[in-house]
Amino acid sequence: MIKEKNQKILVQCDLDFATLFNLLKKSDSLICGDTFIAHLAACSKTPSIIIGHGMTNPAHWKPLNPNSIYL
Repeated sequence: MIKEKNQKILVQCDLDFATLFNLLKKSDSLICGDTFIAHLAACSKTPSIIIGHGMTNPAHWKPLNPNSIYL
């Protein structure tokens, strides 16, 4: 389910892989945790701010996207 609210898109969990990837490709940016979606955004070259959880080495596991910032 996708809802628009004040020009922001809120995404809930019932999207298939292709729909989610296409949504990320069309997005201006993404802010999320270090999850599968962060890596999918990297594949789609979506500028991202990724919030790490401190349990892994960011140098090894951060998404490989020059347009992303890993915090």
